[in-house]
Amino acid sequence: MRSKISLCLAKGLLGDKKAINISTTGMSEEFYKTSGTVDAAKKLIGTVYWLAGIQDYKIVNLYTPGLVGDEVRKKYLEKVYKLGKEF
Repeated sequence: MRSKISLCLAKGLLGDKKAINISTTGMSEEFYKTSGTVDAAKKLIGTVYWLAGIQDYKIVNLYTPGLVGDEVRKKYLEKVYKLGKEF
């Protein structure tokens, strides 16, 4: 018979949870995508969630919120709000 501890470790401590990772950046989307930073960060974050047992997660990058116009920032807020409601 398995103990509660081994069952917990088998599914991860957070196996029944969801996660949303929202990051802001200081550089452009083009810079992060062409440099491979986006892919590397997604792999790292995905690994951390996997180790914790989280299977259901979303990763969102909001590029240069301090440098974009009000309309883009408004779209960022709408995106995050919608994600929070639907996820």
